[in-house]
Amino acid sequence: MFLINHYGIQLGDKVSRLKRGVPFIRHYAVYLGANEQGIHRFAENNVNNGVQIVTADDFFSNAEAIQVDRTNTNWEQRMRAVRLAEQKVGQKYNLLDYNCEHFANEVTIGHRRSKQVSWGLGISAFLIVGVASTLISKR
Repeated sequence: MFLINHYGIQLGDKVSRLKRGVPFIRHYAVYLGANEQGIHRFAENNVNNGVQIVTADDFFSNAEAIQVDRTNTNWEQRMRAVRLAEQKVGQKYNLLDYNCEHFANEVTIGHRRSKQVSWGLGISAFLIVGVASTLISKR
């Protein structure tokens, strides 16, 4: 596939793209390589299906601003990430606890975290404090 080669995507890489319709949110997946038929695959955590394997064509359809995070530097780490991603197939999606970014970070670096959720919760807390202080000051 052109984009796999163009971006130099390797087994176990965490790959993200802008989420359709939400220009500041990224969707994350882990590259699993090609199967016996030569079809390139990704593991992603999707709100509708949980962790699933999708083709590169599906992952990249209408993709914008692709980023590749190459955190696994040796073959053993890459294969570990691929095996772990495949083992997670069927795990349920949870926006705050286990979204696509949590999943991709868990299998590639061993830490279930999402900067996007942390950022969103921080902004939400800031807005709540701002609204509350405005309401209190109007008393």
